[in-house]
Amino acid sequence: MQTKQVIITAPEKVSLVDIDVDACLQPEEFLVTKEYSFISAGTELSIYTGVEPLAHIPGSWCAYPCVRGTPP
Repeated sequence: MQTKQVIITAPEKVSLVDIDVDACLQPEEFLVTKEYSFISAGTELSIYTGVEPLAHIPGSWCAYPCVRGTPP
């Protein structure tokens, strides 16, 4: 199964990439699909705009390229 993922690559720059999703689920797991997502007014927006200082430090939790969320 394929889906799309947004990656914040630099301040005010994003990339949309196709990724494969492993649909092999354990008995206690389930797969949820969503139709829409958005950039939160807090964390994602500060990374997208470049306001978050850690986004500019390689190896930090939100360094560019920054993948937010977890693919299914």
